[in-house]
Amino acid sequence: MTERVVLAYSGGLDTSVCIGWIAEETGAEVVAVAVDVGQGGEDLDVIRKRALACGAVEAEVADAKDEFAEEYCLPAIKANALYMDRYPLVSALSRPTIVKHLVAAARKHGATTVAHGCTGKGNDQVRFEAGISSLAPELKCIAPVRDYAMTRDKAIAFAEDKGLPIATTKKSPYSIDQNVFGRAVETGFLEDIWNAPIEDVYDYTQNPATAREADEVVITFDKGVPVALDGRPVTVLQAIQQLNERAGAQGVGRIDMVEDRLVGIKSREVYEAPGAIALITAHQELENVTVERELARYKRQVEQRWSELVYDGLWFSPLKRALDGFVEEANEHVSGDIRMTLHGGRATVTGLALPQVAVRLQPGHLRHRRHLRPVDVQGLHRDLRHEQQDRRQAGPRAVTCPRGSRTPHTARLLRPVVGEAGAFPSPPGLRRPRPSRTVRHGPARPARPARPASARGAPMTNAPQTPPPAAGGRRTAVGRPVRRRTGRGAGRPLGLRPLRLAAGPLRHRRVARPRPGAAPGRAAERRRAGEDARLASTAWRPTSPTAPSPAPSPTRTCTPPSSAACWSASARNSAASCAPGAPATTRSPRCSGCTCATTPGSSAACSPI
Repeated sequence: MTERVVLAYSGGLDTSVCIGWIAEETGAEVVAVAVDVGQGGEDLDVIRKRALACGAVEAEVADAKDEFAEEYCLPAIKANALYMDRYPLVSALSRPTIVKHLVAAARKHGATTVAHGCTGKGNDQVRFEAGISSLAPELKCIAPVRDYAMTRDKAIAFAEDKGLPIATTKKSPYSIDQNVFGRAVETGFLEDIWNAPIEDVYDYTQNPATAREADEVVITFDKGVPVALDGRPVTVLQAIQQLNERAGAQGVGRIDMVEDRLVGIKSREVYEAPGAIALITAHQELENVTVERELARYKRQVEQRWSELVYDGLWFSPLKRALDGFVEEANEHVSGDIRMTLHGGRATVTGLALPQVAVRLQPGHLRHRRHLRPVDVQGLHRDLRHEQQDRRQAGPRAVTCPRGSRTPHTARLLRPVVGEAGAFPSPPGLRRPRPSRTVRHGPARPARPARPASARGAPMTNAPQTPPPAAGGRRTAVGRPVRRRTGRGAGRPLGLRPLRLAAGPLRHRRVARPRPGAAPGRAAERRRAGEDARLASTAWRPTSPTAPSPAPSPTRTCTPPSSAACWSASARNSAASCAPGAPATTRSPRCSGCTCATTPGSSAACSPI
């Protein structure tokens, strides 16, 4: 049996010449396969008859426009596929479609080789051969234009010599590839990047500088799939075709770029993709509203890698198939209506309408279905900030570590350390690990002096003393440290109080409650008396419950001769005052814990109780 070769046939000069060229060079029979992906031009039946007239033993044609739109263009729209952030993969998407039909025809006709008409400096040679090797590793691949150095002049001479039924001309300076998703133009005078494209280059789009009325279109998406235009249901193919006409009439989709080719060269390319650009722009804007933040961030990385894989001809690779699953999951909630204005070469989104099940739009903000309250997150951040301040003030302390770990348990920061009563409820499935051991970092904290038994239970007063140590309690909103008032451990910082979770915002109760038996206005009197700045830090001190209340009288300034003795008495936690029954009372600026009595012609003296 004679060996057969399946040829990817387009109906043009190069592939028509390849039929007779392959037969002469290899002695094999040629089966021509033409696949329609929306490139337009001649009728498929005309192409099939031309292939037979050029010497093919068999000729097959396949109308794959719907397949190309549903299985290849739609995934690119869902993935927002733009190579180098500009090129919508016009030619790269059509090659896997053609490869799939070539492999099916080779198996049907018992062929051992697949041929294509690509040159040696383009990306398509890699796309065809990588796709064929992935689907049918047993098949061989040849490229007559590349392998046998078949130039265009040789092709024209061969066609004229054999009398092939194909028009031969040298007038067209461009290399053009087009399908329903777009059009690519290269070579000719465009190879000089200083030359600007002329209007003769374009076919799918009109000049955007021409004055015309703007066109407004509403595109409806359902899980990332365009299902309607202006309320009329459409297929993916119809959506692309209609937007090619409407967006192309406004000059949308013109791309002039220098492209990094797979084969390692840079090439100047001019693309037209009005429908693709309009659909991808609308899909991107809808994703910005319906896709969760972390998922959207990672999807942008996937989009870039997905575009690179398709551009490099790895459509059938395992990584690309895996990324397809991610893209499908990310488009689960991408549903809604997008209103776009097409004008002056731009497709601008002017409005969105979202279904109630995805996102509820309220005045001033968007609220998702899970109803996450921002106040909860703010309260957590605020509590963590205060906890870090307490740790810096308290110095070395014991921290808990999980089992098998030598480092402090950083997961404690997920919840505020505020006690069991007012802590945030744990989300489902998230529990704080049980600590198994305690590690003390830094030197041990010195023991606090015991409080005298006689002072326990006594009312508290605001008496001055030496400045507190650096590891004092945290300041409250009124500049006063929160400390324990009575009982064991009096004077120690209380730290954070439990949160009280109510229907409204979370409020922290950190302000000290009113103290029983405390005389008002003492702090203001000390400031007016010129108290030393270093004694501004205050502490709670006991006072005698039997101290008599001084009789109200005009205040005079007195300078006690025994201020040192009075200060010493105050430092020993015993209050001092003047003798009872004095006609006038005042407080000494140096001896704040005692009162002084003065009479005309007598000196002041401080006497402890």
